[in-house]
Amino acid sequence: MSNEFFDLARLKRNWDRAASAPAAPLPERIARVPQAKDPYPEAERVLERISRLSHGEFPLHAHNLDPFLNEARALLGRLRDGSSSPPVQDGKAPAISSAKLRGELLNVLADLEDLFEVYSGIGLK
Repeated sequence: MSNEFFDLARLKRNWDRAASAPAAPLPERIARVPQAKDPYPEAERVLERISRLSHGEFPLHAHNLDPFLNEARALLGRLRDGSSSPPVQDGKAPAISSAKLRGELLNVLADLEDLFEVYSGIGLK
């Protein structure tokens, strides 16, 4: 590190010059912002494909897989509909954030993955 004095005035002049420069227009391909896509139809298709493949691959274990698949469908539906609280049975149900719902969905999918590993003979030996 040099012992030269830090020239604050020079830095401020450079900063002002850079800040006052007019912004160049963006190229058209960058200026177009893509529309946000709805992720839920694709997620539902993937979940249905997982269901079909799992029932085809592990027909003897379908009764064990169905509760996890149904829970994943329910959580995905609640996320899609924007309802962050479960259906009210009796009284008021506590509200659950979308982040918590996504976390629950990821946990259910991880449980399904573990079951697939066990049923295919590659996990938990």
